[in-house]
Parts: sequence; structure tokens; C-alpha cells
Amino acid sequence: MIAEFIGLVRRDLGADLHALVHWTPHRRPPHAVRSLVGAALAGGAFTLYMALAIRLDSGGYFAVDNLAFDFDPLTKTAIMFNGEISGGIRHPLLSALRPLAEVVLYLGLPLNLTMSLSFAAVGAVTVFVVFACTAPLGVALPEGILLTGFYAISSTPVFLSLVPESYGLSALGLWLLYLVVLKRQDAPASYARTRFAVALYLFGVTITNIVQPAIAEIVIWFRRLPPMAAVARLSSYALILGVLIALAVLASINWHYFLHDPLLATKEAYWQSTEHGEEKASFAVLLKTFFLYSFVAPDFTSVPLPNGEATMLDFRDFRMATIGLGSLVLWLILLTIGFFTALRDRANRTVFLSVAAAIIVNLLIHLSVQYRASVYIYAAHLHVPIFVMALFAGRSGVRRGGAARWAFATGLVALVALAGINNLTRAFEFVGSFG
Repeated sequence: MIAEFIGLVRRDLGADLHALVHWTPHRRPPHAVRSLVGAALAGGAFTLYMALAIRLDSGGYFAVDNLAFDFDPLTKTAIMFNGEISGGIRHPLLSALRPLAEVVLYLGLPLNLTMSLSFAAVGAVTVFVVFACTAPLGVALPEGILLTGFYAISSTPVFLSLVPESYGLSALGLWLLYLVVLKRQDAPASYARTRFAVALYLFGVTITNIVQPAIAEIVIWFRRLPPMAAVARLSSYALILGVLIALAVLASINWHYFLHDPLLATKEAYWQSTEHGEEKASFAVLLKTFFLYSFVAPDFTSVPLPNGEATMLDFRDFRMATIGLGSLVLWLILLTIGFFTALRDRANRTVFLSVAAAIIVNLLIHLSVQYRASVYIYAAHLHVPIFVMALFAGRSGVRRGGAARWAFATGLVALVALAGINNLTRAFEFVGSFG
């Protein structure tokens, strides 16, 4: 049996390496209308995000870390734009994105505006990828537009598109992951380069992100192959990805700094990898934050911080206006419809199982991976798989047709309108809070 397994691994390793070296492009032409619609949605999102970001730039938000949500704009600016520090153990390859940032810097814009332009563009590209996911999932064009519109104005994407942070980059990578999973359901071995590139990118932005591509690979191969053959396929994937990660990490290490004082460099890396602060949010708070506040923003909570730090804005208390409560009810209805539609959807069972497992595993991870009870900061890690689950609701309306479809579309319009008013009110409040 061991010899047979080794033989399977060698065969799969050869097949994967061959696919990586001898790449055959996918020739399926894009749907012109959907591409134009996706570009229009991304353009609208970029305009909105930039308008908010320009107002945020005029204040003092970028001067220090932790003014809101425990985001670290000053630190991430030093990593990506100034080249002063590396991303450390948590974000091992984040500094590798610096050349892209330098391209934007060549425009000659002020640094704060350059950062905002970059992350507003990341948010807009993410919106395009979200819309691209609706077609292979079988969501019709009108429902796809409305669902993507809701994504663009939901709480987490709005705030992540204003601030230089790793979480907006994670969201983009996770949406690319699930787009590839959708396209691989009938041909699991396809998109070889893309699936390795996306996994490497996600690991490099934040190491815990590697959990979601790992889950997707496990689901794909165990649904397709007998156990031994599936484990062999996964072993081949792990070996190749492990080598790619090791090479990328070795290339990104500041060897001059490390060799100058290895002990100090090791201590700093350990400190950066450790979550500081004993206060932990409960499981109930995690559920409220990831399933509610991540989509419909509550009123801000002012959180006093220790060590003389400024008071921080965060989403920690269930307080919102009637419009917010209405949009929250509609969002939970949408998610419920999506969940039960996904349960019955055999054609996309791989996607459903992947996102369901990702949600459960990430909830368990963040029971311990927290920073002084600030958990909204991690919302992007669950926002993506939760929203993918909600996208299944778009299939439900199309299947029923007639009055049921009109009722569903009307509910989506109401959700976009109410959530837009609520979340953009919070966003304008946010960008005007720092002078």
C-alpha cells in the first residue's frame, strides 16, 4: 500500500509540475455584456471609495496606528510604500507588493492620496471579481448586479477600501480563490498556475489565509477521488506549494539585517507573531461581528486604550438606527435563503462545502487569534465565505421565476438602499472623525 501511495504521489507531482511548466491558456471568451457590467460596477465602487478616502486623507488618521478597529495604517505604509520594515511572520510576503506601490508613487501624488488610490483600486477590483463569481454560480444578470452592489456598500468592503491594511488584500485573494473553485468543479486539475499563485499570495498577505485554499483543495479532491488517491493529490499540492512558499520567504528576508544580529531579529519576529492583550471576545461577539456588523455597520463604540493611546473607534455594541435594523433583517433573510439553496444545490456542492468549512474553521481560529477583543479587524477573513454562501440566494430567485423572482429582486433593491444609507452614514462619520 505504501509503495502504491508513493507511486500515486510521484504521478501527481509529475502531472502538477507539467501543468505548471507547460501551461495551456483557457480559451473560453469572456461574456462581453457581463464584463462591461462588471467594469461599470467596479468603476462606481472606485469612485465612491476614492471620494471617502480623499476626505479621510485631509485629517490626521494616517499619523498613528489604532485610531479605528486596531488597523495599522502607519505600519502598513512603512511596509508597502516606504520600504522601512518587513511584514514579519504574520505577513511574510507583504513587502513583495512594494513594486506595485512604487508604480503608483511615480504618479507624484501625496503619499496619503497614493495609499488611498491603491486600496480603493484593490476594493474596486474585488467588486469586479465578486460580480465575476455570479455567472458560474448560475445567478442571472439583474440579481448579480444587485448582489454585487450590496457587497460594494456592505460594511467591511467599504472600510477596507479606505485604509492601507492587509485585510483588503486578503479579501481580493479570497474572492479569486472561490472564483477558481467555481471554475474547477468539473475539472479539478485545471487552473494549475492560478491555484498555486492564489494560495501563495494569500499566505504571503497573512499566513492564516492559507487555511481557506487548503480547505478548498481537500474538498475538491475528496469529492472527486477515492481517499488514497485524494491524499496523494493533496500531498503533491502541499509539496509544490511548500517549496514555493519557502523560496518566496527566503527571498523576502532582509538577510543583511538578520545576519547583523540574528538574536534581535528572531526576538522581533516572535514579538510580531504574538497576539498581545489578555482580553478575549466571546463566541457570541464573534458571531455578531462576523455575521452582522461585517455587513451592516452599527453605531461606533469609543474604546479607551492603554498606554496613553488615543481613544479608538470600533464596532462592538449592538446599536443601530431603524434603517440599519431593517437592512440587517433583510441581510439575514438573504443569507438564510442562500444557505438553504446551497444545501439543495448538487451542481455547486464543492463550493458550498468549501465555504461552510472555511466559516467554521475561521470562527474556531479567532476564538484564540484576537487582539485585545478587537475582532472586526479580522472580518474580511469570514466576510468572503459568508457572502459566497449568500450568493446562492441569487439562484433561488431565478429558479422560481414569476412573482417569487420579483419579490426577491424587490427585497434585494430594498437591502441595497437601506444598507447603503446605513453603512455610508457610518463611513462619512468615520472619515470626518479625525480632523
